[in-house]
Amino acid sequence: MSERLYLHLPAQPNQSCNWMVYNHAEQEIIASGELVNIQELNRLKGHALDKPVDVLIPTQTTSILSAQLPEKGTRQALKALPFMLEDELSESVEQLHFCATKVVNNQVDVCVVNHQQMQLWLSWLADAQIQPNRIVPDALALPTPEMGCWSVLEINGKYLIKTAKSKGMVIAPDWFPMVAQRTVKAAINDEQPIPVIEAYSPLEVPMMSVEQQQLDLPMLLLAKGVDQVDINLLSGVYAPKSDFSNYLLPWKKVAIAASVCLGLALVNKGVNQYHYNQQAQAYKEQAEATYRQLFPQEKRIIGVKRQIDKKLSELNGGNGGGQFLSMLEQLSQAFSQVKQLKPTGMRFDNKRNELRLQVSANSFAEVEAFQQLAAQNFKLKVGSMSQNDGLVTGTITITEL
Repeated sequence: MSERLYLHLPAQPNQSCNWMVYNHAEQEIIASGELVNIQELNRLKGHALDKPVDVLIPTQTTSILSAQLPEKGTRQALKALPFMLEDELSESVEQLHFCATKVVNNQVDVCVVNHQQMQLWLSWLADAQIQPNRIVPDALALPTPEMGCWSVLEINGKYLIKTAKSKGMVIAPDWFPMVAQRTVKAAINDEQPIPVIEAYSPLEVPMMSVEQQQLDLPMLLLAKGVDQVDINLLSGVYAPKSDFSNYLLPWKKVAIAASVCLGLALVNKGVNQYHYNQQAQAYKEQAEATYRQLFPQEKRIIGVKRQIDKKLSELNGGNGGGQFLSMLEQLSQAFSQVKQLKPTGMRFDNKRNELRLQVSANSFAEVEAFQQLAAQNFKLKVGSMSQNDGLVTGTITITEL
């Protein structure tokens, strides 16, 4: 559909909200305006019934970080991203939503936002009966600058700055000279070129070269760039169940509106703070339970990530743990189905890609059940088993098929 509704939501409900309906095929602004506060958002639900809705949120409410992933075990590393980045964050990972870009050369950019702030935006939209198609940080919708350049736009009294495809920030006008001064000083100290500013608003910056670009309405410039943003915060627990916008037809407005309202009611019910706090606590308890199952001799858990890193180093002789993590992930289903079989020790041979488990169980039948489940993905060699005081113990060697 060529027409879209664009919303630039604020961080707080008493702040203003810019909006625009734009026809991409005709390159024409159909309607635009500014809402005094979020209470007026329901005035736009008529525009949202028959067209996709793209939402821009303030970049300053997010953190945009980068992470280097191992060459092996990339999929497992992506699942562990929150714990890889926790030292760079001021809040616990359970309170945060993480959205990653595509992995390029084992490098990934990650946008992080507080669950409470995400739920606040979604509740505003749900109350106004507006279903968002995507939610992106506003600075990332600016045109991607050339290497060594910045894209800069002034909107709502602040400067949006984009320094790379998935890198952006927001600063107040009073801070711009200080940021420019530090940037120039850092470039000189590192013997690097001073960034050139591609300005989409009138701008003069001491010590930095400014190339004035074609001036458009700020919302129009951002609307044209939304499709180029790799990050959509409507992912993970916030991913929409279905996309009604592709099926909306003018002659079915009433029926579709009813479906959208039902979907929004479900979203509104599901994004309350209590639900996600409970979910975060459940994830934490599950991680600790898995760790205790793998390392039953450990009695105290302070930080799961750090303790797992230490165990990986010990098990792997200091080498990377990608293969070991992959094997554990595939074995987790067998462990969960045969709960009475427990590992009492393990050793991973990195050169032979071989995992040696010392296990205990209540009966030989449990060992056989575990062996049958694990044999779907691995080659198993069961060593001698002994039974003492009603407990079966022994060794199982596991290698890939």
